[in-house]
Formats: sequence, C-alpha cells, structure tokens
Amino acid sequence: NLPAATAAPAVPPRPSRTPLQNRIDQMRRAQRDQDVDVPTGDRKLLYRELPKLVNDVKPLLVSSKRIGLEIDEGKRLINDAIQAGKGRDIERAVGLIARARRSLDVAFVDYIGSRIDTFLEEIQRAKGDAGLQAVLPRLQEAVTRLEKSEYEGAWSLYEGALTGFQSEAKDYHEA
Repeated sequence: NLPAATAAPAVPPRPSRTPLQNRIDQMRRAQRDQDVDVPTGDRKLLYRELPKLVNDVKPLLVSSKRIGLEIDEGKRLINDAIQAGKGRDIERAVGLIARARRSLDVAFVDYIGSRIDTFLEEIQRAKGDAGLQAVLPRLQEAVTRLEKSEYEGAWSLYEGALTGFQSEAKDYHEA
C-alpha cells in the first residue's frame, strides 16, 4: 500500500469551466461542424440567389474590420466568387459565397467566443465567484447574440463587460 499524499499540489487547480464556457465550447464545435448550405437549382434561381448571399456577407466584412478580426480565408473565397461570377460560372460563384459566409461565421464565433472564454477565466481567477456573478448577465447576453449571428452586438456586450471590469480594477489600484 502506498501512503496517502498529504502535501498540497504545487500548482493550484484550474478553475472549473462555467456553464457559459461550456455553452461557448458547444457553439464553437457546432459552428465548425456545420455543413455549408449551398443553394442549388436552375441558373435563373442561382442568379437571383447570388445578390442575396453577397448582401448577407457584406455587413460581416464591415463588422470584422470594426472589431479587428482577420478574415483572410473569407476574403479569398469572396474574391474567387467575384471572379467566377465575372466568368459566368454562377454555380461556382454561389458555392464560394456560401463557403465564405460559413468561414466568416466560424471566424466570428471563434474570435468572440475565445475572448469571452478567456475573460471569464481571468475574472474567476481575479475576483472569484462574486466577480463572475457581476459580469455574467452581460456575457450571457453576448453569447446569446453570438448564437444568433449578431456579432457586433455580441462584441459590444463583451467590450462593455471588459471595460467595466478594467475601470473597476483601475479604481481599486489607484485607491
């Protein structure tokens, strides 16, 4: 029989994942595993579908720039789709735009989700459960917006929680 260990572990255990962090993990996995929904049909239908897809993607490009998200793959797919459209390869253009949309969705969910996740860990380490409870409502709403593909709203809520925490920390530090 081995003697029971009585010494405390040298490294403090990592705080357990919160339900919100688990929700973010699930959302990120689901977004990555989701198939690309490529519209199909006759050429006339695809010609009508292409502008709709482009209009869905345009605001995402603006949002990505606004929050500082690099979207190289999405941009490449969009440029390829433009070239395919100019060459009258409508099926390829529609498929590429649909893939670009999926690529952008994955990028937004990963980017914003990872920031919220890291912030939750930092809050839990710095402030414990009380600090976590103070920011949780805003971050839960940010994740809900993220799930609905409302990326700018999710980002604004995350930034608001972060700014509030940083302001409080600064006030504490200066006191």
